[in-house]
Parts: sequence; C-alpha cells; structure tokens
Amino acid sequence: METSTIDTPAEESLLTGADPSAAPAAPSQPPAADASTTQPAAGFVNPDGTFSDKWLDALPEDAKEYKDTLAKYKSVPDMAKALANANQLIGKKLGVPNEKSSPEEIAAYRKAAGIPDTLEDYKFAPDALPEGMEWSDEFAKPFAEVAHRHNIPPAAMKALANQFTVYEKFKVEAIQGAYEKQRTEAVQTLQKEWGGEFAKNIGIAKQAAKMAGVDANSHGFSDPEVVRGFVRLAGMMGEDRVGRGATSVDFLAGKARANDIMKNPENPWHKRYQEGDREAAALVTSLLRQG
Repeated sequence: METSTIDTPAEESLLTGADPSAAPAAPSQPPAADASTTQPAAGFVNPDGTFSDKWLDALPEDAKEYKDTLAKYKSVPDMAKALANANQLIGKKLGVPNEKSSPEEIAAYRKAAGIPDTLEDYKFAPDALPEGMEWSDEFAKPFAEVAHRHNIPPAAMKALANQFTVYEKFKVEAIQGAYEKQRTEAVQTLQKEWGGEFAKNIGIAKQAAKMAGVDANSHGFSDPEVVRGFVRLAGMMGEDRVGRGATSVDFLAGKARANDIMKNPENPWHKRYQEGDREAAALVTSLLRQG
C-alpha cells in the first residue's frame, strides 16, 4: 500500500529548486488603484468628503457670485453643519409669526422688527410729497391697521408710501398733460369757429362765468361746448339786463374792461380804483395783461 506524504517546506523547495536558506518572499502588493477613483466627484468633492482644490472653479456661472462665502467651507460636512446652524439662527432671529405662534413669540417678533404696540405709533409718512399733495394720518389709518395685523414693519410701509407718492406724481402729471392738450385743442376749435370774434367771445364767456360763480380757468373750460354755453348765457343775460337798463359794460373783458374801470364813473369798480383799492388795482392789472 502506498502511503501519502505531506511535503515540508524544505522538501517543497527541493522540488521547486528554491534555496531553502533564502528569506521568504514578501507578500505581493495590491494592484495600484485606478486613477479615476481618486478624482473629485464631478470636480467638487474628494473621496474623503473634502472639497477639491479647485472646486469653486467648477461652479456654474450664476453661483460664482457667492465664491467668497463658499470658500470658507473645506468639506461637505462643514457646509452641512453651517447650513443647519444658519437655519436655526434664522428661526430664532426672525421667528415670523404664524397661526401656531404663541402671544410671546408674536410679541418678540414685533419688538425685533420694530412694530409698535399701538396704531397711533404706527407712522410711515413718506419723506417728500408732490406739490399740492398732503399726507393724512386719517387716510393712512386703514393701511396701518392692515400692516399692524400682518406684522409688517413700519420701514416697509414707509418704502411703499414713498413709492405711492411717485405713482401719484406721475398720475397728476399725466392728467395735467391731458388737460393742457384738451384746452389747446378747444382754443384752436373756437378760433376757427369764431375767427375775429374769438377774443370778444372768450371775454364774454369769462365774465358770464364769473357772474355765475364759476372759475373760468377750471377744467370745464377746456370743453368748447362749455365756453359756447356761457357765451349763449351771456347773451340771454344781456337781453334781460338791457330790458332793465343795463349796459354792455357787464360783458367787457380784457383791456376794454380795464379802461372802463379806470375812466367810467358808472363802473362799480371805478371809485374803488380811484381810491387806490388794492383789489381793484389788481383786477385792472390782470385785465390789462389779458389784452
């Protein structure tokens, strides 16, 4: 019967031809890692979680404006921790009230945002107002109530008020421009219609308006039909006055009326003018300027 044997190291070396006295061979080294496994993922992060040296250069264009802020973070864990802390800090500082907020939380937020406790202290008048425009706290009160109820800081309301005045100024200028255009067109229409009688009829219309207590410089006089109406009214008033002994002096205008005041003793303004009455003098000066 054959007996199986187990070769000793020495015997094995004899079989293989190796020197039994030689030192054992060093274990083989693992294969070199693939260079691609050491590259930062997507050019941002190293395998150990740190950012690559040039990770900021790999940011998209619209994010590079934050480069200085992001540069202080050296790894993904650092950035995650900073973000978590920032969110907690925002919640503590702002504490924007909601339906679940306690009265204490709402009060703390109001104090931090500078929101007054009462509407009387809720002031947000604009820095400047367009000419002819006045600020009214009474008018602003409903807006203050809404802002106070929704915890809007006075500074934000003041910014809105300033913007509102800009809008109002633009609106007034637009309306005034439209009015001036309409008035110019009315003058052109009546000049064409009345020809040489234009100045006379305008004077009559103004005098009739004055007797009726209407300002001839109001927007209504930019409508040709309104001016025609006062001329017709003056005609009817003139006929009635003539029947009662009135004269055409009632409907004089411009330089003609000024001269009548200065020279006609029957004119009701004549005596006052001669006595140096300021109102009479101002009237004469104004009429002379009208021509």
